[in-house]
Amino acid sequence: LVTSVLAALAVVGALGAIEKQIPGDPYTVGYSARGLLIDGKPRVLTAGAIHYPRSTPEMWDPMMKKAKRGGLNTIDTYVFWNMHERTKGEYDFATDRANLPLFLETAQRNGLFVMLRIGPYVCAEWNYGGFPQWLRHEKDIVYRTNSETFKREMKRFVGKVVDVVKPYMPEHGGPIIGMQIENELGDHQWRFGHDGELYADWCGETATSFNVSVPWIMCRQYHKVDGVIPTQNDFYCDQYLDRYHKNYPQFPDMWTEMWPGWFQRWGEAAPHRPIEDIAYAVAKWYAYGGTYVAYYMYQGGTNFGRTSGPFIMTSYDYDGFIDEYGLENWPKYLHLAELHKHLLDNADYITGNPVTRAQQLVKGNNQVLAHVYGKPNVDYLAFLVNADPKKNVTAHFDGASFELHRWSVTLVRRKTGEQKPVVLYNSAHLSHDVRQALETPAGFKRISSHANVLKTQSISWRNVAPPVPDDMTIESDHPLEQIDVTDDRTDYLWYRTRVK
Repeated sequence: LVTSVLAALAVVGALGAIEKQIPGDPYTVGYSARGLLIDGKPRVLTAGAIHYPRSTPEMWDPMMKKAKRGGLNTIDTYVFWNMHERTKGEYDFATDRANLPLFLETAQRNGLFVMLRIGPYVCAEWNYGGFPQWLRHEKDIVYRTNSETFKREMKRFVGKVVDVVKPYMPEHGGPIIGMQIENELGDHQWRFGHDGELYADWCGETATSFNVSVPWIMCRQYHKVDGVIPTQNDFYCDQYLDRYHKNYPQFPDMWTEMWPGWFQRWGEAAPHRPIEDIAYAVAKWYAYGGTYVAYYMYQGGTNFGRTSGPFIMTSYDYDGFIDEYGLENWPKYLHLAELHKHLLDNADYITGNPVTRAQQLVKGNNQVLAHVYGKPNVDYLAFLVNADPKKNVTAHFDGASFELHRWSVTLVRRKTGEQKPVVLYNSAHLSHDVRQALETPAGFKRISSHANVLKTQSISWRNVAPPVPDDMTIESDHPLEQIDVTDDRTDYLWYRTRVK
């Protein structure tokens, strides 16, 4: 046995060290100005939101495999307080769609990182923004401000989540590389004046007090908070980076919510965003220094039961890259997958160089710019940006001429020894595969090239019995507060009037 072990070690020594598996083997997470550091190395991270309560556990593994094939290396999810603590002090992290540990295990098994956005206010067009119904009955509570009652309950739940996910932290080889406290507080904080500032600071102090091994973030946080990385949410975010670099030179550029679609209210048309515009926004973000982007949503899913927020439809499809039912949304999925591949294949150019100063490609025109990462005219990755929404432009760069489509980003690369730059990708140009995908929906395949017959993927069904509230009879001489009476278990409260 000893001889066999020594022989195996000799082979390993001859072939070099076995490559570390991350996630899987223990590793470290930190940050620098050029990205989140995974085992000390800055990484380009392509993330997508998949909310575990908005799909069934059976869907998680195939959807994560599709996300990885689509060029993602990170899954983003909120944690939903009213999923896990429906009754105060009674926690459920194991049943069906509440099984957060299984969701994290699935990500790890698929070689994906996880950005865990605890909140616990999450908005997300979710009922009460994630707050459990019982929270409103706590004495003297005021939500999301310097309220001692609210802070006590929030810290207790966040602490519980941290305890639940400890086995999935980097030191154990787990997938979690970051956590979020609160959610878009900057849009709300001003309403409470000084108390809002105190609460924001308390969020940072509370997050860091848990002493976890990953960075904490706060999205759309306009007031500086010690101990957390402020991140961006919007349809486009490159416009925020100049100021961000001045105010936070030590932090990476993180876009936690890139909106490739939108939610739908009852009675509204289904929203759609052109895939060329999505690719333009993402490529431009990396051109201006970004190293992390998360699509909200990558797969939107379903608002089961009564989980949707006010007037929000049962479907939370969001026009995502994977649809509500777990099928790839072609051609959107494919067009962005091509961009992700080029970004990840050339990540060392992006993270291995400081944020570049843009150079004009057309004299006097600040809408047509080149952002070069690497050694100019020798070995580099360049983003050629035409931000003019109406005009195509012919531009000259590194001895070559390029036709830059309006509102587009063109990725070009030149390696040492090559005579001229090579075009890798254009956000406004649909490749042959993407154009072909317009003809055949994802999730279907033609049985015959001559017959327009489609064969569906297999689908499994199950019956779910809706909850039925207890029978009750209450007499009152005035209308009652409905949520108090129903405990938010039903939309229906029947009144019978008797006149004496």
